[in-house]
Amino acid sequence: MKTKDNLLKGIIIGIGVVIIPLILMGTTLSNTNYDPGNYQISTTGDIGEHNLYVYETIIDTRDGKVISRKRIRDSRYVK
Repeated sequence: MKTKDNLLKGIIIGIGVVIIPLILMGTTLSNTNYDPGNYQISTTGDIGEHNLYVYETIIDTRDGKVISRKRIRDSRYVK
């Protein structure tokens, strides 16, 4: 009889050890003001007098607005 009680307690403790962390991991805080947005990056190249330039444009695809434009020398462009 005592082994049944120990077995039952062990099963209950084991289920608690598994279920409680799963419940805690499943509860996340959500920030309703956060909007990751949809962005598209467009790149093109141009040969100047002595340098090659890379033009990078970031566009918000929701409203079509240009977020940023950059002209970077190819030697400084992160590949």
